Amino acid sequence: MTHTRRDGGFGFPLGFAAAVTATVVSVAAGATVHHAYSLGALIVVTAGVALVTPMRVALGVAAVAWALHAGFVLGRLGELVFTPESVRAATVLVAVAVVGSFAQPRERKVVRVAAPEESASVADGTITSSSTPASAYALTRASKP
Repeated sequence: MTHTRRDGGFGFPLGFAAAVTATVVSVAAGATVHHAYSLGALIVVTAGVALVTPMRVALGVAAVAWALHAGFVLGRLGELVFTPESVRAATVLVAVAVVGSFAQPRERKVVRVAAPEESASVADGTITSSSTPASAYALTRASKP
């Protein structure tokens, strides 16, 4: 079994919905006064998407997250504002998307190992077993008179 990054599929729509939800919740929590609330929530969304989708999807979600932050937190009426704080937010979100895309777990393969064959013997009253204690117990019970 191989675990790899998901294709684009539903990554962008789900990231979009998560970014909108994070923005609405953070605005309700007071992000219009404390802008870090919104940016922090959007960083978490972008990082989550970046870890499981291709970079193009993560960058798309970062762009949407920046637009929501700049339009509804920094600019209150949905109009994008281009301020130094907006540029910092864009830079941070793009950096999170890129780093998250490269930080994903590498391809892993699950390998199943067969159990070793049991070999046990009774010689001169001593029991030797190369695998489980259960086989040693069975030999002990069989060897008693």
